[in-house]
Amino acid sequence: MADNDAAEGEEKKKSKLPLIIGLVVVLLGGGGAAAFFTGMFGGGESKQEEQSVDTATLPAQYIEFKPSFISNYKVEGRSRYMKIDVSVMTREDDVRVAIDRHMPALRNELVLLFGQADFEALKSLEGKKALQQSALTLTQEILQKEIGKPGIEKLLFTDFVLQ
Repeated sequence: MADNDAAEGEEKKKSKLPLIIGLVVVLLGGGGAAAFFTGMFGGGESKQEEQSVDTATLPAQYIEFKPSFISNYKVEGRSRYMKIDVSVMTREDDVRVAIDRHMPALRNELVLLFGQADFEALKSLEGKKALQQSALTLTQEILQKEIGKPGIEKLLFTDFVLQ
């Protein structure tokens, strides 16, 4: 009888072992599948998706160039004056930081550009738009050189005074 009870105990222990092994395999397989589908094993792909966010969908950020740009001109023997307030629009935080970091270079080039402008041409809308486009191109070129992308979508004249 004792032999019979011992044989039954061993049989019960042996019958539970495959069950435990099967359970462990199922749990590990389920955990692996969950990790795969949540991106733990494909980390590079999800990072690429994050980096390829369409910047056009990000909110616009405006950076104001302070103080105002002021230029003096001699026109027909008279002193003339131009004052321009400039803001730029971007959608990327890293561009905003780059604009702040490179503000002295940006301002310097804009001062030179505005100082060379033809005062008479600036009286017309076309002259103002041409100056605005030149200023945008100039600022984009500086950022392209410094950070590898133009970054600025628009350059806006928020105040424009000629006297």
